[in-house]
Amino acid sequence: MQKYNSSFLIVLILLTFSLVFAGCKKDDDATVATKALLTTGTWKGISYRVYSTAGGKTLIDSTESLSNTTKTFSENGTVVTTITDGEGNKTSSTGAWTLSNDKKLTIISLTNPSYYTIKDISSSSLVLSNSGSYTKDGVTSTAEQTATYSK
Repeated sequence: MQKYNSSFLIVLILLTFSLVFAGCKKDDDATVATKALLTTGTWKGISYRVYSTAGGKTLIDSTESLSNTTKTFSENGTVVTTITDGEGNKTSSTGAWTLSNDKKLTIISLTNPSYYTIKDISSSSLVLSNSGSYTKDGVTSTAEQTATYSK
């Protein structure tokens, strides 16, 4: 009986460790895959949407073109954003970026960090979003910004 309990306990411990390590591996694999997609090529802007509410009423629901903007993420942690004006002049800025396991993307341009959630990413599409809410005098306000890019 003692031998049976010891064997069962060993198998249970091994199974627990294998499940823990397998669970961690999936998160790491997802981050690696997201990073690989993010750093392959240049992302061309499509649209930028701002949606804001206060007290359940829509304050802003605006979509603008991002066709004058590109972003190139490098594996070394730099990101180059290029904006082309109406006359074809290009202005580029370089910043840093980081990606966490839960698809939280941080871009630091100049000194200001911007925080995004990668809502969708594939070999041809990237959707970044950031949102927030606050309550003042009993009225809750929310805002969401969504930027869509393609290759």
